[in-house]
Amino acid sequence: MGADRSQAVAGVVVGGALLVLINLVPGWAAVPFLTPEMAQVVPAVNVSLAVSILGGIVVALARAGWVRGFASAVGSVAALAATARLWDVFPFDLDGRWPVVVRILLGVALVGCAIGLVAGVVQGIHGLARGRGASGSDATAVVPARRPARGRSRRPPGA
Repeated sequence: MGADRSQAVAGVVVGGALLVLINLVPGWAAVPFLTPEMAQVVPAVNVSLAVSILGGIVVALARAGWVRGFASAVGSVAALAATARLWDVFPFDLDGRWPVVVRILLGVALVGCAIGLVAGVVQGIHGLARGRGASGSDATAVVPARRPARGRSRRPPGA
């Protein structure tokens, strides 16, 4: 199993564990610095985690680079939506400078999601344009016919 596939499988496992931890009682409510407004964010986080899990499965199974690129882009869109929802609702009860630190981290995450989205789309388009598989090999190209050995005729026998 390649590094990409191993990472995808690990992401599926972590995403599944987070879905369970967030949604089982007491779930997110047990975290002391989260406010009741977190209930407004949980659906977006759940969708993001579910899309991430499905994307991880696609990445683990797909050989075509364009499929993997577009799966990454879709995951980035879901993560961007969940992070934007966290920014809007800001369900954190923090003291001192921590609200500013969390806002900065959320801003960095938003930029990272946007970059991931662009990178996934570019990877997908590039893979479609070049017809290359995940490993960079030309998986969809026509293989040229072998040249006949010297001295042999190119005509089929009996022609």
